Amino acid sequence: MSAFLLAGPFAVPVGNRVRLRVYTQGFGYFDPENPQPVAESIVVEDLVTGARFVPHAFHGETRITTAVLTKIEKRLSSLPSARDVTGRVESCTVVTGTNGNLHTVLVVHEEADAGPYR
Repeated sequence: MSAFLLAGPFAVPVGNRVRLRVYTQGFGYFDPENPQPVAESIVVEDLVTGARFVPHAFHGETRITTAVLTKIEKRLSSLPSARDVTGRVESCTVVTGTNGNLHTVLVVHEEADAGPYR
């Protein structure tokens, strides 16, 4: 099982299958010599409901419009992910941080990689 910190609220029912894509590049504050994923670099898709969590770092906009949604799709398709995880949610906790910031901790039981088809 792995725990993932998301920069924002994203409640996913326990038992739902999810896909997480962890990105380590494309943001100015990453050290190019040693990229590390942080909460702002994780995109989550609930494979049961189809809902997606895309953090602010992927678009930088204050108002969400259809143009921003297009920008998000383009950016997500152009960035390579450092890690892709598919699994079932074991626990989901939405917590309040300082100044009322909301964060989500997802604990995911990762599915075994099936490997190439034989």
